[in-house]
Amino acid sequence: MVRAFFVALGISLSLLGAESLFVEKAVLKETTNVVKPSLLGPKVNIQQKEWNPPVWFRWGMVSGGTLVVLYSFTLPGRLSL
Repeated sequence: MVRAFFVALGISLSLLGAESLFVEKAVLKETTNVVKPSLLGPKVNIQQKEWNPPVWFRWGMVSGGTLVVLYSFTLPGRLSL
């Protein structure tokens, strides 16, 4: 049970890191505010909340997830937890 948890955690971390290697930025939330119309037309104000993963985060997640998976394979078969 503990081994399966660590394997799942390590695979999730590795996948998150691998996905962020291919993404330059991610738009998390986009809100549109329309200001009252004028003679020139309505003014639209678009606000975006972006996430730009740094380089150390990408490779840190990949390597950390790999280490957790390798560690989980070295755990004994049955732990008395």
